[in-house]
Amino acid sequence: MQTYPDAPWRYAVAVTPMIPWVFIVGAYVRYYRRMDELHQRMALEAFAFAFAGTALLTFTYGFLDFAGAPRINWWFVWPVMAALWVIGGFVARKRWL
Repeated sequence: MQTYPDAPWRYAVAVTPMIPWVFIVGAYVRYYRRMDELHQRMALEAFAFAFAGTALLTFTYGFLDFAGAPRINWWFVWPVMAALWVIGGFVARKRWL
């Protein structure tokens, strides 16, 4: 894409790696709908923990950025959320099982 910086198709090419994620999200939604109520609740609690924890950490670092902290790449948000999702899953499992 650097060869053709003004090409109109560069945006379509840039987002092509996201196409499989549409199917991944669809598969997870189907999986979630087939769970029993207890496992749905545990999955929701894990996701809520990850969402709230990620929001807390990113907002906190955003304010630290205003204070002069070094900038970090936004690619770090997904691994943080994934790690918090796993931790939230362990917490929910310990609580309910």
